[in-house]
Amino acid sequence: CKDCNATGRAGFEERSIPVRIPPGIEQGFSVRVEGEGEEPLTMGMCGDLNVVVLIVEHPIFRREGQNLIVDIPISYTQCALGGKIDIPTLSGELLTVEIPPGSQSNTRFRLKGRGLPGAVACGDLLAAVKIETPKVLSEEYRRVLEQLAAAEAKTVTPMRELWQKKLNNYQGGGGK
Repeated sequence: CKDCNATGRAGFEERSIPVRIPPGIEQGFSVRVEGEGEEPLTMGMCGDLNVVVLIVEHPIFRREGQNLIVDIPISYTQCALGGKIDIPTLSGELLTVEIPPGSQSNTRFRLKGRGLPGAVACGDLLAAVKIETPKVLSEEYRRVLEQLAAAEAKTVTPMRELWQKKLNNYQGGGGK
């Protein structure tokens, strides 16, 4: 017949089906909905519908398994002197966290159980602080930074000292 083109099926009916997506499901996983697939050519039960999950990127959080990562821009002085930052959560609430003095860029602060729900437990929310360097400086800002640079030249930190030793060994033939 014209409707089924000799296949025994008369076209598809478009309709919406509620599908329960489990919390914490990952990109590309599928959810099976029993009995909502194609009708058989002969007698019998309808097949199953497999729904493949595609996850839209979040504007603030990125995912690592059940953990959520958020990058928080902070100033050099916040890292050096310490301070407080507000960390957004998936529920929309802001949590205030203390940054200890002497923190480094890329330090992660862990908020246990504030990530995505999983089969066994919730993941964590990891807030990574990233030092943001200003691109434009006022005269006063530049003057203060130049004073800071002069003070830094007198005080060598352990990581800079170790780096200088590695660099000296490399230049002396140790890296060839």
